[in-house]
Amino acid sequence: MLDACRWIKILSNVMANQVAVMVVVMVCFLVTRIRMVYAQVESVPYGPRTKSDQHRQRTLHMIYITMMQNALPCAHEKSHFFTLCNLLRTRGLVPETNDCSIEEHVTFFA
Repeated sequence: MLDACRWIKILSNVMANQVAVMVVVMVCFLVTRIRMVYAQVESVPYGPRTKSDQHRQRTLHMIYITMMQNALPCAHEKSHFFTLCNLLRTRGLVPETNDCSIEEHVTFFA
């Protein structure tokens, strides 16, 4: 009789542990799904630029064009540059924001 009671206690402890693990897994799954839904909804807001933003964009564009002409004189090297930028963009490795494009990010580190 004692063996049966001890066996029932062991089984109930094992089942309690399994239930606890299942609850943790389900909560983690739900939290992950909710985060994925909210991450898909959020995006970079594009809106009208102020004068200072427009001036900064023109200046960065001029610097970018100048660096491209000086640093990458060969068309072959330019194609590698844009291939790298497209690769970073498609894989999402470098974020593109309102303030700075991927090409500008790569140019800053070139």
